[in-house]
Amino acid sequence: MNLLKENTLEAEIAKILVVEDERAIARDLKESLEHLGYCVPAIASSSAEAIALAEIWHPDLILMDIVLEDSERDGIETAQEIRDQFRVPVVYLTAHATTTILERAKATDPFGYLLKPFREKDLWVAIETALKRHRLERALHEREEWLSHILSSMGDGVIVFDTESRIRFINPVAESLTGWTETEAIDQPIQHIFHLICEKERSPLLSTLLQTVFHGELFYLLLDTLLITKSGQEVPIFDSAAPLRDRQGVVTGGIRGLRLNNTPVMQEEW
Repeated sequence: MNLLKENTLEAEIAKILVVEDERAIARDLKESLEHLGYCVPAIASSSAEAIALAEIWHPDLILMDIVLEDSERDGIETAQEIRDQFRVPVVYLTAHATTTILERAKATDPFGYLLKPFREKDLWVAIETALKRHRLERALHEREEWLSHILSSMGDGVIVFDTESRIRFINPVAESLTGWTETEAIDQPIQHIFHLICEKERSPLLSTLLQTVFHGELFYLLLDTLLITKSGQEVPIFDSAAPLRDRQGVVTGGIRGLRLNNTPVMQEEW
C-alpha cells in the first residue's frame, strides 16, 4: 500500500470530507484515507452537518454514504445540494445498490461509486479518478468562461452554433443587431432565429452559409446582404462564418461574425 501513497499527489494534498453515520466505518475510512496520503479535515454524520462542513472546509472531494439513517435527507439529496452550492465532486458509498437507488444517484452526476465493503486500493482508484475528472472539468469550465468573456467583449456580433444548427452562444452585439436576447436564442435552431436574404434577389442565404461551414469551408457575405431582425426590420450587414473543429479536425459547429454595413450607397453620376 506504500506504492499507493507514493503515487498520491504530494504537491497538493486533497482534502476529503467523509459523510458516514456509522462511527466505526467512518473511523476506518478516515484511517485508510490518511494512510493513502489524503487529508480528512472532518467527518459528518448527517445531511445538515455535511452541508455545514462543506461550506467551512471547501473539500476537494466528498465521500458520501447514500443511506443516512438519522437525517432528514439521504446522501443523494445531500450530494445534490452540495453540488449546487459548492460544486464539490461526490463519490457515493453504499451497500444497497438497488436499481432505484442507482437511478436516483445517477441523476446527481456523481464522480463515482464504491460498494461496501471495498478494498483500500479500490478507494484510492475511485478518489484519484474523481479528482482527475474534476480537475479536467474545472479547467474546461474556466476555458469556456475565458472564451465567453473574449467573445462578449468583441465589437462584432458573434453567434456560435453546433452541428445541429442550434445556437450555443450569442454575444451582446449580436443581440443588439438581431433583436434576439441570449435567453431567447440559446438552443434554438439558427434557422428559426436569424434570417439572411440577398438584397437584390430577395433570396435566402442562411442555408448556403450552413452548408459551406459544415463542409469545413469559410463563408463570406460582403455585399447586398440583409439581416431580418426579430421585429422584421431589414438591416444591411457584412456576414462571415467559419467552421469550429475538435482536436481531430472534425467539424463540431460554426461561428458567425456580424457587422453593420455602413458603406454609403454610391450614386451613379450622369
